[in-house]
Amino acid sequence: MTELPSAPKLPALANSAFPRIERPANRQLAGFWFYAKPKEGQVNKNEALYPPEYIEATIAEEGGVIHGRYRSRFQIADRPISPEVNFTFTGTPNGPQFNCLWTGAGGAKGEMTLKLTSENSMRIDWTASELGSQQGLSSGTAVLTRRIE
Repeated sequence: MTELPSAPKLPALANSAFPRIERPANRQLAGFWFYAKPKEGQVNKNEALYPPEYIEATIAEEGGVIHGRYRSRFQIADRPISPEVNFTFTGTPNGPQFNCLWTGAGGAKGEMTLKLTSENSMRIDWTASELGSQQGLSSGTAVLTRRIE
């Protein structure tokens, strides 16, 4: 048996012909983000957590500063508290994770973290340091999906 001649080496096209374009971290977060319910239905394994009816975040970048709005509504059947959690946030990101303070209606305020888990997926965690007169929930976490336009 004979061996076939080895093929000539070609330049790596992935690195030279199609360079990867990196977006600044603050632009990676910009867009409309929403909670997509699982296809198989929502199962609440932890009784201390309230399942969301919807969650959405609108994030914009202007001059290196992030401005955003978080809106959500949760299914709360066992307590007479508001099911809505709505707040605004602003700050300067440092990499793919963004930490900032937020403020809501009725004097509610707290801290939040946004972390990109992929180009179109983001984890959001928030906690309230003050509930104010209108907010009933003290913390939340969700994975949001970017709407592709």
